[in-house]
Amino acid sequence: MSSPTDPTSLLRKGLNLLIVFDVVAEMRSVTAAAERLSLTQSALSHALRRLRELFDDQLFLRTPAGLVLTPRAQALVGPIRELLYAAESLLQPEAFDPATFDREVRLGIGEWCLFLLDGATLVRLREAAPRLRLWIDTLDGDGARKLQDGLFDVGIWYADHVPPSLHAIELFSDRYVGVVHADHPLATQQPSPQLQDYLQYPHLHIELPGMQDDPLHEVLDRLEADRTIRISTSSFLAAFPPLTHSSLVGTVPFQLVAAARRLGFELVTFDLPFETRPLPYCMFWSERTDKDPAGLWLRQTLVDAFAKALPPPAAG
Repeated sequence: MSSPTDPTSLLRKGLNLLIVFDVVAEMRSVTAAAERLSLTQSALSHALRRLRELFDDQLFLRTPAGLVLTPRAQALVGPIRELLYAAESLLQPEAFDPATFDREVRLGIGEWCLFLLDGATLVRLREAAPRLRLWIDTLDGDGARKLQDGLFDVGIWYADHVPPSLHAIELFSDRYVGVVHADHPLATQQPSPQLQDYLQYPHLHIELPGMQDDPLHEVLDRLEADRTIRISTSSFLAAFPPLTHSSLVGTVPFQLVAAARRLGFELVTFDLPFETRPLPYCMFWSERTDKDPAGLWLRQTLVDAFAKALPPPAAG
């Protein structure tokens, strides 16, 4: 329980008294002021008595024409009204205008996902918020901790689970496809290769940071199918060059192949001879920025950007 000298209690009571002063000064009537404030006349009279003690002045005097303000009360009207307006503005939702937003926002993104953030998205961000300072860095396995520690405002990576300490939304869902160079025997095999065809060639193995349970491993273990893995990598830039001039077969999320094609890699995709569960790309943020208007705007902008930029996953 608050003590009589508790600053918070004194501030709350003081603001309530100033509200009474402001309404009475405007209405010039105890009855009308009580109705507006939903107070009894007795409660309002008690508040006026407290105000007179606080300012050591009569403040309001009764006359046949109604209440009149003393010189002291007249001098207080402007400052008290400004104070109440300022207090009210603090309680209003923060207005956000991207055009005038002037702050650094930190985006952490998995290397694989970084290549899906196309230049057009960055241009749109720049056009909408010309003063925005966007700081982008790649995330490794400790993305959740960095978001919690405030090192990033938004994070994007593959994830098959959401850490309990974070908020998340799925940006889109991808799927695995087979990928080879144009002259590879599997590139022209119709219909799609059978399991024995897929397994007879050496493979490039992709590690997707952020995935606890890789759907590809799950289905191959269930089928008791063993690949001969010649190269393993978790790097986007290291994954595709070996596929362009070798007999290697890659099993890669479709959107990453589409990104590699945009970079000039000549690759052909084919449907896998088995089904895998979808690969979710998620956007994460912490409680620290959950209600931040700038964070809300940036997250929605990124959601819209990914929806527009990515082609539908189809083999070929």
